[in-house]
Amino acid sequence: MKIKSTTAVIITIVLILGGVGVTKLTGTWITESTKVPRKITVGEFAGFSDPADIRGSYSFQNISDNFSISTEELAQAFALDTSEKDAGQYFAKDLEAIYGEIIEGEGEVGTDSIKWFVALYMDYPYTPEETTLLPSPALALLKSKGLIDDEQFQLLKSAIISPAAGTTFTKDPDSEHLESSSENRFIKGRTTFADLYSWDVTKEEIEEATGVEAGPKSAIIRDYYAGLELEFGTMKIALQDLVDEK
Repeated sequence: MKIKSTTAVIITIVLILGGVGVTKLTGTWITESTKVPRKITVGEFAGFSDPADIRGSYSFQNISDNFSISTEELAQAFALDTSEKDAGQYFAKDLEAIYGEIIEGEGEVGTDSIKWFVALYMDYPYTPEETTLLPSPALALLKSKGLIDDEQFQLLKSAIISPAAGTTFTKDPDSEHLESSSENRFIKGRTTFADLYSWDVTKEEIEEATGVEAGPKSAIIRDYYAGLELEFGTMKIALQDLVDEK
């Protein structure tokens, strides 16, 4: 038996609408993302939510719902102002805009930073991108809660944009950005020996901490130690400790 084209169209529409009605009645009709990350499928953490699947569109509340981290802790870790905006209303994608002007191209605080922090907090394996950074309050929070040991703490210090004894961030009422409330005394890729001296670190202290002669005042620290075939990350940790003590 042949079915007329008009009849076939009507039947198709009825079937589609009927299917929608059934799924709505059963609660399986979903019109928007549920913001649930995929599950880890292998290893000892199989079955748990995967921090690597956190998206920029996830709010801090979404992240808190999927991992055992409060929205207040997330806001604390990333030094976000919650006096006028609830912690849960921040989004992972907000971080790049908030921190973009502060780090000046030396790395990035963004969605990958959230993934990394959550993984560290949950003790899940995760390898961040090479340019990914964490704010110092994130490191301080992880250390204070006993979620990282001393060795991890020292390694992570090389990927921190704000020293524990230095920069904090407050909301500028006339801007949508966050600004540093104090001098950023953090060793970065373009930091010179002159910068260290301006932070009250002496030539003798530099040489004692690194085991080699200090470079000229105008020399960029990273380039100077690279010329001596020394690892910048190692030198950076030793020198940052000196700065933090001042």
